[in-house]
Amino acid sequence: MPPVSVAELEGIPEPVVACADCGYLGVRAARGEEGGIPGASELMSERVCPRCGYQGIPIELPTREDYVEYLRELAAE
Repeated sequence: MPPVSVAELEGIPEPVVACADCGYLGVRAARGEEGGIPGASELMSERVCPRCGYQGIPIELPTREDYVEYLRELAAE
């Protein structure tokens, strides 16, 4: 993943919710065939990352700056 700056994330709401595995911002509630509970609130359901396939609880970072740092740590692994 290319480096991301805080300025590029200006429109992202805080806290930042992202995939705990790859950092993708587009995590979504799991569908029924993915182990989600049909009709359940998104807060009650497991999340899925459409980019890497991770299923589980997303990471929540308080600020955009924390998110950029998290992405740097992921890139360093």
